[in-house]
Amino acid sequence: MNVNVAQAFDLTGRVALITGASSWGIGSAAAEALAAQGAKVFLVARREDKLQEKVAEFEAKGYTAAYGACDVESEAECKAAVESCVETFGRLDIIVTAAGNAGEAPYEIADEFDTENWEWVHRLNLDGSIWFLKYGWKECSKNKVGSVIFISSLGAWTADGCAAYCSTKGALRSLTTHFGYHLAPYGVRVNAIYPGFIDTDLTHAAFGNEYGKVPFLERVPMGRFGTPEDIGYAALYLASDASGFMTGQGLTIDGGQIIEGGAFLEYGEE
Repeated sequence: MNVNVAQAFDLTGRVALITGASSWGIGSAAAEALAAQGAKVFLVARREDKLQEKVAEFEAKGYTAAYGACDVESEAECKAAVESCVETFGRLDIIVTAAGNAGEAPYEIADEFDTENWEWVHRLNLDGSIWFLKYGWKECSKNKVGSVIFISSLGAWTADGCAAYCSTKGALRSLTTHFGYHLAPYGVRVNAIYPGFIDTDLTHAAFGNEYGKVPFLERVPMGRFGTPEDIGYAALYLASDASGFMTGQGLTIDGGQIIEGGAFLEYGEE
């Protein structure tokens, strides 16, 4: 038996497309983890100015990076982003779909059925992931080292979040098993990550708040919020040959929240 850890995690020569990669969060941390191991990274998000800043930051560290401004709610723009990535780097091996939003938190049960919120969250969290898979999987299959990583959530398993959010993350869990099975013969692995509450640009403002009547950290056995790096390292594992015999599965990175059980979101008083 010959264990070569460095080789297993080496992504030299491979190309990764990461959505939701402009702000400091899961997408950019995943991109940096992959780039640090030799991958060329193509960053996708809506804000071109932020993407330019992130690419410049990566290049200053010696990484190879490019970007494509894209609204992931648009199928046409997702298709164009995949094509731009392949045109820029000549191939595509890894897709990480980190773009997403929790939607509007419901104050009462009627809010769960808000049509505008429901459609918006589904376009962003679910449709965007499917469009990148639809237009990227054949490219990922060409070198038989393809890896697609859906960023799902504990909301795929619990009631942590509004109905629109939980339904999209649950759908990604189901699609992980579905496409993990059906794309395996083509040399493409499909896995998911289920993050707990992660300290990102989007969530930082909520730290210290109470959800319902329960201080959130009391629900995390490890007693801290997760960091983007916690998820980035998991993405590196799933993108690399270290997880080469893994597909249709998921990694729960949550400080033990899921084993504590229960939901942190409670409705207010009517």
